[in-house]
Amino acid sequence: MICLLMYFSSLLFIAGVAKAEPIAVLTEIDPPFQEMEGDRVGGRLTHLVRQLFFTANLSEQIEAKPWARSYTEALTTPNTGLFPVIRTPEREPFFSWIGPILIAKQGLYKLKLRSDIQLSKLGDAKRYNIGVLLGDARYAFMRKQGFFDFPDGGLHPVGETILNYRKLTAGRVDLIMMADVICTTGTIDCSALELALPIEELSDELYLCFRADSSIEIISKLLSAMETMKKSGEWEKLTKQILAHHDLPDEPEPTPIPR
Repeated sequence: MICLLMYFSSLLFIAGVAKAEPIAVLTEIDPPFQEMEGDRVGGRLTHLVRQLFFTANLSEQIEAKPWARSYTEALTTPNTGLFPVIRTPEREPFFSWIGPILIAKQGLYKLKLRSDIQLSKLGDAKRYNIGVLLGDARYAFMRKQGFFDFPDGGLHPVGETILNYRKLTAGRVDLIMMADVICTTGTIDCSALELALPIEELSDELYLCFRADSSIEIISKLLSAMETMKKSGEWEKLTKQILAHHDLPDEPEPTPIPR
């Protein structure tokens, strides 16, 4: 009997000290915000999210997949994070929101040399081929506004953001839906681009989110950690680095923040 008690006590002890499973967090590859660094996801925005989890004393496992796949998985799996997500009225009831983690104004961009493209309203864009990201809020917005996928319409959805830029510069689409922040980092050459039409209807705030029925404890810890980082000045420092117009040093290990 004593041996059995000792055995079960040891099991309880092991269970009590066992490290919690990392929380799955999904994103897409979108340099310089999320990019592969060897066999792990890095990038400027990823570093902010990783520091947020570290401050919350939560372990994470960040994985990059095509956006549509990441979004669907996070939408259907509790306790799975997703970033960066545009907050829209349609998405509001399905997620718990942490942030904003990035401010980005959305718009339709064209090549400067395309002086023939003049847009005064969104409907004017229906005569053009438009690069969009599959499963993205901007894609859903365009569909809601009466735009259709090629060949029935002019939308050309792709799996990765950078592909839209390449198609635009190669002349395969006339316009792309893009956030302005990509031009502040120098990742792509925006000198040949200009804003054809701002999309004011879309929120300029991007978030980390979890399905609405995810653990309240996880959400509370992350929200509390965000406030801690803001009070310490770490949040402002990291958000400024995200938008810096130069290469940053390799992502450092998360640093403890005084509470």
